[in-house]
Amino acid sequence: LLWVLSGAGGGGGAPLFFFDRPGVLGGGGGGAPGGAGGGAPPPRRFLGPMHKITIEALNSLGTALQKENKFADAERIFREGLDVNRQLFGPNHPSTIAHTYNLGFVLDRLGRLDEAEGLICEALEGGRRVLGPEHPGTLLIGSKLGEMRHAQGRLDEAEGLLRGCLEAQRRVLGADHSRSRETAKRLEAVQKDRARRGVAGPVKTSGP
Repeated sequence: LLWVLSGAGGGGGAPLFFFDRPGVLGGGGGGAPGGAGGGAPPPRRFLGPMHKITIEALNSLGTALQKENKFADAERIFREGLDVNRQLFGPNHPSTIAHTYNLGFVLDRLGRLDEAEGLICEALEGGRRVLGPEHPGTLLIGSKLGEMRHAQGRLDEAEGLLRGCLEAQRRVLGADHSRSRETAKRLEAVQKDRARRGVAGPVKTSGP
């Protein structure tokens, strides 16, 4: 059932999708099950909260809400999905990793940076361990963490993460892929900020 954190479709700013429907993967196409109003997805009513189809419906609904900037509603849906994934699959499962990232992404948009950072770091560690350091999903998470490090003013860490992710994304996805271009923009922003602040010195490239 799962096509986990695929590199197909989606830019670097979109939450992760992980089910095997290309029309929905990476944030493209596919509406919110039961509408984007935040109601219970129909699969939860008919199949129960722990069914895999219910998990897919929760992820689709949460992403639809996020795209409408309804971040508080999206947080509730993604948090429910994460709780179910942890119960069903445990922490070392690709679906759990995807939901961890999605919740962290939304919390970052809500300005709850400490909690968001913890979840993004957890998702990155899980991605490296379960999917591999150069999996497109792992690289997407690493790029997001690099952006967060930049926002925190931690320029060395941000540049190292983004350089490592960009090099790997160009190898794995190609230089013209939307995620590679997004990471390149984030790296350029860090470099411009470094120049503006007069912060010099070589930066060691770190892994994604």
